[in-house]
Amino acid sequence: MAERTITWARNASIELRSILEFYAERNQSTTYSQWLLREMNYRASLIAHFPKIGRVTDRKDIRIFPFQHYGILYKFSESKIHILSVWDFRRNPDDRIDKR
Repeated sequence: MAERTITWARNASIELRSILEFYAERNQSTTYSQWLLREMNYRASLIAHFPKIGRVTDRKDIRIFPFQHYGILYKFSESKIHILSVWDFRRNPDDRIDKR
């Protein structure tokens, strides 16, 4: 079977960009942000190869794959991985852009 296509929901892209910008500003360098982006893309690739790797959530069609302090929420089908959210577990859930 061919590898699944990875798509990012708008909110997931915004959340990831916000995380990367936070670290770039805090560290006065993009080194960590670049590393984190590579690692997030690697995790997305792992999910594409092994879509059941994530833990099932309360919604059976959505899974979460933890990485460091982050959770990657996603859905999958035979041909696609759709990343719904990238969430920093240390943040207040009420601050989410798209509360589910």
